Amino acid sequence: MQKADAILKPDLVSVIDNFLLSRRVANCTRKTMIVYETNLRRFARLVGFAVGDRDRNDMSMRIVEPASPPITRLTPEVVERYLDLLRRQERSVLLPDGEERVERRLSASTVHQAYRYIKTLCRWMVDTELLDKSPLRVKLRPPQTLPRTPDDEIVDRLLKHAGDGFFGTRLRVLITLYSDTGLRLTDYCGCA
Repeated sequence: MQKADAILKPDLVSVIDNFLLSRRVANCTRKTMIVYETNLRRFARLVGFAVGDRDRNDMSMRIVEPASPPITRLTPEVVERYLDLLRRQERSVLLPDGEERVERRLSASTVHQAYRYIKTLCRWMVDTELLDKSPLRVKLRPPQTLPRTPDDEIVDRLLKHAGDGFFGTRLRVLITLYSDTGLRLTDYCGCA
C-alpha cells in the first residue's frame, strides 16, 4: 500500500518546488523567497529522514532513509517532531580561527517562522488538492517579545548633543519618543 501511495502522490521536494514557483508567480520579494526556500528545504531534508523509532524515551529523529518522502508521510506527528527538533536545536557559529562554537538554541521567533512557512505550504497543498487535510494540528502562538530601549546614559548623551533651535527641539522630541515608547526607527521615519 505504501508503494502505491508513493506512486500516486508526489514527493515533498517536488511539491516544495511547485509551491516556490507559485510564490514567485504571486510576486513574493526576493528576500521572502530566500526565507521560504531555506525553511522549506530544511524541513524537507529532515522529514526525508524517517521519524525515529516509536520509543517514547527517545523523541529524536534518526536517519533512516535519505530519499525525499512522498507527501503522504506528512503526518501531524512528523510536523510536531520537526518543530520540537528546531526548538531544541542549537545554533553553531564558526569563529575566525576556524573553530566552531555552539552559541545558543534557535529563538522562539525562528521556530515560529518555520511553523508559519510549513503552515502556508500545507494550506497550499490542501488548496491544490494534493492533501485532503492539513497535517498541522498544533497551533504555535507567536512569541511575545518586548522592544529593547536604549540605556538612560545613552539617551542623556544624545539629548545633550541634539542642538538648539527648531531642529534640535525636533530631534529631542524624536529621541524621547523613541526611548520612552520603544518604537522602531521605521515606525517613525515619517516624523523626521
